[in-house]
Amino acid sequence: METLRILSLAVFVNLCYPQEVPCNVSHSPQGIIYRVPEFQAQACDYHWDNASGHVLANQKGKMDKLVLKSSNRSIMITSCLSHLNYTRDCISEGIQRRASCDTDCSTPGGGIPQHYWYMITSFSITALLVLLVCICRYFKSSQVNSSRLYCHFNHQLQC
Repeated sequence: METLRILSLAVFVNLCYPQEVPCNVSHSPQGIIYRVPEFQAQACDYHWDNASGHVLANQKGKMDKLVLKSSNRSIMITSCLSHLNYTRDCISEGIQRRASCDTDCSTPGGGIPQHYWYMITSFSITALLVLLVCICRYFKSSQVNSSRLYCHFNHQLQC
């Protein structure tokens, strides 16, 4: 009898409390992608919402202009949000699944992919080096010209 009560309590807890699933966040050239693992369930209602509870997308489609693409397991948005929630209810699973998607949006540009910053930095350094070489050559050539002028006006030096 005690075992039956524990078993029924476990079933009740499983039905009442959602199961957490992992969430992966990645950056792509097109935007920020939040993704949960693949699943085989059918007939699912799902939604992606921000930290304040505003629904960004669900099974009916995109609900916000921030959303580029959405599906029952991923969402791509134009700019980084440090926290997104994912909720899924599938009849065949018999339990609600949730994910908390957290990421650090304090990277330079608030979510611009890291490889773009490498490209921008390397381009900037290259441009500065080219500018520095041009300035050095200009001053070197102006010193040669000024020393020739000095020799021309002062006949006592042999140049």
